[in-house]
Amino acid sequence: MKLSGQIIFFRLLLKYSVYYLKDINDKTELMRPVFFSADTDISNRVVIISPDNLKALGSKHAGESLLICCGNPSGIDTLPECSVIVFEEDVAADKVFNELQDIFDLFDQWDENLKTLYYEGGSFSDMIDCCDPVTCDPISLTDNMFRFIGFSKVLSEKRGLVASVDMSSRLSIDRVNEMLTSQKFSAISKIKGTNITSPFGDIKGDLLFRNIFYQDEYVGRLMMKLLNNDKHRIRYCKSILEHLYDYIVRLYGKYMSFDKNQIYLNSLRDLLKDALDNKAITYNQWQKAFEENGWSVSDELQLIQFKPNLRYDKNIYADYYSTEIERIWRRCVCFEYHNNLLLFINLRRFESPQKIDFKQALAYFLRETLMVAGISRVFTDMEYLRPAYKQTQIALEFGPRTSPEFWYHYFNDYALSYILSKGIDQFKPEHICSEKLLKLKRYDEEKSTDYYRTLWVYFQSLFNSTEAARRLYIQRSSFHYRMDRIQQLTGIDFNSRRELLYLAISFEIMGQSMEDERAKNE
Repeated sequence: MKLSGQIIFFRLLLKYSVYYLKDINDKTELMRPVFFSADTDISNRVVIISPDNLKALGSKHAGESLLICCGNPSGIDTLPECSVIVFEEDVAADKVFNELQDIFDLFDQWDENLKTLYYEGGSFSDMIDCCDPVTCDPISLTDNMFRFIGFSKVLSEKRGLVASVDMSSRLSIDRVNEMLTSQKFSAISKIKGTNITSPFGDIKGDLLFRNIFYQDEYVGRLMMKLLNNDKHRIRYCKSILEHLYDYIVRLYGKYMSFDKNQIYLNSLRDLLKDALDNKAITYNQWQKAFEENGWSVSDELQLIQFKPNLRYDKNIYADYYSTEIERIWRRCVCFEYHNNLLLFINLRRFESPQKIDFKQALAYFLRETLMVAGISRVFTDMEYLRPAYKQTQIALEFGPRTSPEFWYHYFNDYALSYILSKGIDQFKPEHICSEKLLKLKRYDEEKSTDYYRTLWVYFQSLFNSTEAARRLYIQRSSFHYRMDRIQQLTGIDFNSRRELLYLAISFEIMGQSMEDERAKNE
C-alpha cells in the first residue's frame, strides 16, 4: 500500500534522531523508496538522497515526493519544493533503505490482513486486534447503544480505556448517564471527519475519534486513546485511524449491523442468495452458518415468498418489510431476491411474541400488509432450497387464481395442478411427487416394512383388496392390516378423486425414475 509522509516520518522517529526541514504533506500517498538519480522519476516516491544531491537540487520542484537525506546538508540555503527529512547524524543510506522497506512491508501486511478479514467474514473486533503491530495507542469501537464492539485488549488494559465496561460489553450506567447529559457528547456525535476530543469522566488523555454514519444516521464511533499530545504522534495516529475507518465502514455496509446476532443472520442471508443463484455451498459452510444462529442442520425449514395481493395496488418496500418480519418472527431470515421478498424460517426454532402458531401469525401479518404468500414444503436438506423457491412461485401462480380468498397458499395444495398443466419440468421425483408416498418409502427403508409396494399393488389391482392380497401372496386380513397402517401413517383420503389421481401420477413418475436409474446402472 502507499503510505503518507507522516507515517514514514513517525516510524523513522522510533529508530533515528531526525528533524524535518520542510513540512510533511499529510495527504500525499508515497510509493516504496528509491535512490536518487538524475534520470529517475521521483514523483510520489520516498527518495533517499545524499547531501550533495540535495544541495544541487536547490529550490527546484521535486513533485509530490519525500526526500530523505542521509547526512548533514550543512551550508544549504534553499531546499526543493517537496517534503524533506534530514537525519541529525550520518546514517548509511543502505540501512535507511532497508528500514523503509520494512515499514512498507509492515503496512502492506496490515492492509492485507484487513482485506482478508473483510472478504472472509472477519469481525470488527478482529480488525481492531490486527492493528496492534502498527500502533502503540489503544483503539476501540462502540455502537450508538454505548456497547463496545471491539477494542485493543492488551493496549487497553495498560491504558485503562475500557475501565467502565460491564459484563455485556456496555459502558456502565453511570458513564452512560454522564454522556447523555453532556452537551459535548451530543455535539461530537454529529461531527464528520477525524477529530480530537478531551475525555469523559476519569479517562485520562485525549481521544482521537471518527464517527460512523449509515444513511446519515450516527451508528457508532471509532476511537484511539492518545498516549501524549506530540503533534507527530497525533498525525500518525490519524493516518492509522482513517485507514482502519475505511475498512470498518465497508464491513458495516456488508453486515448492516454491529450486532453479532444480526451479523450472523446476514451471513446466512448471503449464503441463501448464493445458493439460490446456484453457487456451490459446502455442507460445512451451511453447518457453520446454522450453528452461529443457534440452529441445527437437521432443523425443519420452510421458504415463503411474499408479493402484493393482486386485488390491491400496493408496492413491497423490501427494506422495511424484511426488517419488520425479522422483528416479529425470531429465528428467521427475510431478504430480497430478484425483486421478490423471501422468508427463510426455522420451524423448530420459531418464536412468536404473541405465543401463537406460525399459520395464525402469518395470516395476521398478511392481512395487515395486504400481501399474499406462497409456501414451500418443509425440508431439512439445503439442496432442497432452489426447488423450494420454485415451489413458492408455483403456489403464488396457482393459489390466487384458484382460491383468491386465501392469504397464503401451500405448494402441496397445487402440486397436482402444476403436474397436470406443465409436467414434471426440472423437478426430481422427490420434489414433485406426493409427500405421502415419499413418507411411505422412507418408513419402509427405516423399518424394513413393505407398505409402499402394498399401496402400489392396491392401485394396480384397481382397488380390489382380494386381488391385491393375492398378488402380494398374503392373507386378506394381513392386507387390511397393512392398509390400516398406511392410513394411519399418511392420512390418505381414498374418497378423494384428486388425491387418488395425484397418487397414481406420483407412482408413475417414481416408477419411471427407478427404471431409469436401473437402466443407467446396467
